[in-house]
Amino acid sequence: MEVFIETSEIIGGAWMREKLKEITAALLPLIRQPDKYAAYRLERPMRAMVKIGKPEDEEWVLCILDQLEFDEGTEFAQLRRAMEYLANHESLKALPIILEIGNRHFADGELGGYLPACL
Repeated sequence: MEVFIETSEIIGGAWMREKLKEITAALLPLIRQPDKYAAYRLERPMRAMVKIGKPEDEEWVLCILDQLEFDEGTEFAQLRRAMEYLANHESLKALPIILEIGNRHFADGELGGYLPACL
């Protein structure tokens, strides 16, 4: 999987983005397993989407956000990667969601001070 994802980052394009979405969709049902393997692997396709994602992928990210917030915060980087994607694509639609999630986790001290105090 890692080689494919690295290749998708180099090639980019709509087909590769769809394949990353398929990988993510396959991992999402597995993330609540006790061994946490899928939860760790979920970060990688989300990181690739930060790099090659396009604004038209925003709705997909917004639709899976609630599934990415499964670990009582940010033990796993999948939620941070989704937030990075949304921030990189500068959508006004996503801004309230970014602020809500960021403030919720910042208040708990989970983001390690990444958000400014004014938020």
